[in-house]
Amino acid sequence: MPSTTASPSNGAAVVDEAAETMADASRRATESAKAATEITSTYLNDSTQAGRKMFSAWTTGTESAFKASSELQSTLLKSALSLIETNARSSRGMLEQWSAASRETQQAWTELFQASATAAERLARIPSSTLPPSR
Repeated sequence: MPSTTASPSNGAAVVDEAAETMADASRRATESAKAATEITSTYLNDSTQAGRKMFSAWTTGTESAFKASSELQSTLLKSALSLIETNARSSRGMLEQWSAASRETQQAWTELFQASATAAERLARIPSSTLPPSR
């Protein structure tokens, strides 16, 4: 059975053992804190790198989308301009044909009027005695 009275050499051994246990616990706590600090630092570095990569990918994708939409808009505008130009040429051609037909019609009406006026003038010169009697 162990003795309940502590001898001076036994007491010093207990204190030494307690101090050694405390120093060992302190060393383990320090090592754990260092390990946690390293893990946290690695996590922060990895997170920062991942964030930078993600931002770079986002900016690249966004820039590509802007370029594609700009090219699409330019293509649509060129297509619309081409359509408008084609329509304008077609309309101009139609108006030129209509104008030419109108001038021909006007000329024909003028010639008809002149022929009618000339015929009326000739009829006016005929003496009424040579005309057949009216009924």
